[in-house]
Amino acid sequence: MIINGQSYTLAQIRRLGCTSRLPEPLLGVLQFLTRWYDDTDVIEQRTSGSTGTPQRIRLKKESMRNSALVTNRFFSLRQGDTLYLPLPISTIAGKMMVVRALIGEMNLWIELPSRLPELPPEGASLGAFVPMQMEHLLQHDGWKDTIQTVLLGGAPVSPHLREKLQPLKSHVYATYGMTETCSHIAVQRLNGAHPDAFFQLLPGVSATVGEEGCLTIEAPHLLEAPLLTADLAVIPAPGRLAIIGRKDFIINSGGIKINPSPLEDVLGKRLGKEVVIIPFPDPLLGQKALVVVEGIEDPTLMAEAVACIEELRREAPLVRIPRFLTPFPRNRALKIDRKEVLKRLLERHDL
Repeated sequence: MIINGQSYTLAQIRRLGCTSRLPEPLLGVLQFLTRWYDDTDVIEQRTSGSTGTPQRIRLKKESMRNSALVTNRFFSLRQGDTLYLPLPISTIAGKMMVVRALIGEMNLWIELPSRLPELPPEGASLGAFVPMQMEHLLQHDGWKDTIQTVLLGGAPVSPHLREKLQPLKSHVYATYGMTETCSHIAVQRLNGAHPDAFFQLLPGVSATVGEEGCLTIEAPHLLEAPLLTADLAVIPAPGRLAIIGRKDFIINSGGIKINPSPLEDVLGKRLGKEVVIIPFPDPLLGQKALVVVEGIEDPTLMAEAVACIEELRREAPLVRIPRFLTPFPRNRALKIDRKEVLKRLLERHDL
C-alpha cells in the first residue's frame, strides 16, 4: 500500500496500526487496513446519522471490493494513479477511497479533514470531497484544477455551488449512495459541455420507485437483497435517477405535507447560502416549517430572504421570518445536522 508516496508492507501496516504514536489521519488509515487484512470477511461501519441515530452495520469485504472495482473502471483509474482523501476515515466514503487505492495499486494521498483542505502537491486522478469543502476551496482561492475527477457526496450540491463549478477544468460529479451500498451507486456530471440532468446508475445497479415514492435499490454485487430507502425519487429514464427529497424530512404542518428539499434549492440559489428548512413544534399546527440560513443576519440578507420566502409561500406555508445560524453544525460525516440546528435555535430562544 502506498500512502502519501511511501510504501507500507503488510507487516508494517500491522505493526504501526497497533500503535497510538502516529498522527492522524495516517493512524486511522493503517488501523482500517489492519482490520481489512484480518481473518474476518466483514467490516463494521457506523451509518452517518444524518437522519437519525447512527447505527453499526456489517459490510462484506467482498461487497466493498466490488464497489471499488466498479468505480475504478468507470473513471478509468489505473495502477500508479493518485487518489486524494481529505475525508474522515471513519466514514464509508473515507474507507472506500482506501479500498479503491489498495485494489487498484494506486497512491493514496491523505489530508487531515477540514473545511479548507490542502490539495496534493502533484495533483490526483480522483478526489473525494463533501460540498462544504468544495465551497470553501472555491471561496478562498484554494482550488487548483490539478484533480482530474472530483466526487462530491455526503450532501446535496446546492444550486449556487453548481454555478461555481461550471468553469472548472476538473470533471466534477455529484454522487448518490449510502453506507449500506458501500458508498455511491450513481453519479451525475455537474460541469463541462454536457452536464447530466440526472444521476446515472453505475453498472450492476437497478432501481425502482414504490407507491410512496421511495427508492428501492438492487445491486447483487453489493447487496444480498433489495434495499428500500427513505429517499424520494423519480426515474425519468432507464438507468437514470433523480432524488427529490427524503421521506423522513417531510414536514406535516396542519395536514399540509411540505418537502423541504426543492424549496431549500430555490432559497439557496437566490441567497447564495446554505439553507435548511426544519420542523419545530407548534401547538395548533403540530409543526411549522422554519427557514434557517447559514450566515450572519444583516438587513440586506434578511430582506432578500423574506422576499423569497413570501414567493414560496404560494407553494408551502413557510414561516415568514427566517433565522440565521453560523456555522451550521455538522456530524462526523460533515453533513448538516438538522436536529442540532433546531437544538441551537431553541437554546438561544430564537423560535
